[in-house]
Amino acid sequence: MPSREVLADYGLNDEEIEDIQNSFRYISRDANKVSFKPASELERMIVDNDCSALTISQVQFLDWPKKHRNGTVVAHWEADQIVVLQSGTVVAFDHANLDAPPVLCAKNSESFFDALAFLIEVISNKLVWRGRAMEVAEICTRKAGGGVYRDFFESLCAFLQ
Repeated sequence: MPSREVLADYGLNDEEIEDIQNSFRYISRDANKVSFKPASELERMIVDNDCSALTISQVQFLDWPKKHRNGTVVAHWEADQIVVLQSGTVVAFDHANLDAPPVLCAKNSESFFDALAFLIEVISNKLVWRGRAMEVAEICTRKAGGGVYRDFFESLCAFLQ
């Protein structure tokens, strides 16, 4: 989570700082009371914690995993559903065109986390990375598993332009 001091350096007021810091918070659940059996680390994160306040760039995590015809929805990329497929691959489905091919996000949950973890570092040091969106997208793409994931991360990194 970016510190209050770093956020204040951007000229943000107390309310704006609190809103940003709240977007990095989650609420742990009692694992003994959960009946859902997660098949991926992304699903496990959401089952173990209410992540509905967690937003990273354009990715908003859900409060609870939801079934999808191709796997499990774990987050939204703006309005599109981010789904962990039964194979473990992470993709995003276009909300307006259900027949459109999915946008590939990462080879698996762990790679998705690795790429987003790097993106969090970038966000917390945005002044250092400003104007380097393509470089950040390339690093995230490698962490996600390779070039087929570039479109997704180029979109997530557009704020750095």
